[in-house]
Amino acid sequence: QESYAKKIYAQTIGGRLMSAIQITTAAGICTMTDLLVAGKLPSAGFVRQEEALLSDFLANRFGQYYA
Repeated sequence: QESYAKKIYAQTIGGRLMSAIQITTAAGICTMTDLLVAGKLPSAGFVRQEEALLSDFLANRFGQYYA
């Protein structure tokens, strides 16, 4: 098991001020979608976020907000 913790604060993204909850919710969903399209996740069945490699998740263009 690998655990990761970080504080996320409101910030401006794409010219819009976004709250921390907006950033973390959107980044998590978008990162998993990107990883699925890139073939880095199983293509069938229920896929949990824990199935993504942390290194792939944090290197993603959306996941970078967690890094």
